[in-house]
Amino acid sequence: MTENLLAYVEASLLEIFTDLNTGLDVAPGKALRLEGYMQAMIHADSASKGVLEALIAKVYEQVYGEAMPSLFPPFEDDSILPIPCYMQRAPVV
Repeated sequence: MTENLLAYVEASLLEIFTDLNTGLDVAPGKALRLEGYMQAMIHADSASKGVLEALIAKVYEQVYGEAMPSLFPPFEDDSILPIPCYMQRAPVV
């Protein structure tokens, strides 16, 4: 069962990072739902924070070809795993 959950997270991360890397928009709700899903996995002991952090870093590197930058300070709630997904600024004329 845990393998299925991790496969879902990996596929979702791959979709989000690939869309962003190609210049597409990603709805904030999509990333926030995935963050909540991962937080629930931690609370349900389906995966550890370390396993999920490693998965995020692996998929990020797979898509961007470089190590994931450290963008976030530690959170008080140790089960929060933010996804580094920032869209490119739209050109404003």
